[in-house]
Amino acid sequence: MIGLCTNSAPIITTNWTPAVTFLGHAPGPEIAVYLVEVCYRAIDREIERFKQTSEYKRRRTLRTKRQAVHDFTVGMASRLNARLKEMFAESVSVEAFEKSRSVLRTRFSDTYSVSLSNRQVRFGGAAGQGFAVGGRVQLAQGVNCGKEHRQILG
Repeated sequence: MIGLCTNSAPIITTNWTPAVTFLGHAPGPEIAVYLVEVCYRAIDREIERFKQTSEYKRRRTLRTKRQAVHDFTVGMASRLNARLKEMFAESVSVEAFEKSRSVLRTRFSDTYSVSLSNRQVRFGGAAGQGFAVGGRVQLAQGVNCGKEHRQILG
């Protein structure tokens, strides 16, 4: 969603530490990198807080605790996606995004698309908490909100 909102094609490297890189016209990739960092930090911070709640603590096995964290994260990511889509609605260009994807395929011809895990949500309470928390994350488009710079001529 961040790539689409910033008209930048994402590529994820899966080394020991996965990293996301964006290709596109400036300032799109810079904004995308900023938003990824903001979202990752917010999700990590809120997962730690979630682990202190009764929704998490009442899970007995490691497997159900992991599922609860997954469901919380799905809820939070869903809310963040919706907020980003709304925030960037005016600047999204499917044409520019597809052009960025075309450049990505040309420059990185050995890459391939992967499908996301479609693991089911089991704990609606955890997903609901994640959705609520996703509404409190501070998101911004940047200093000038993607608008053209105005210059004072003298």
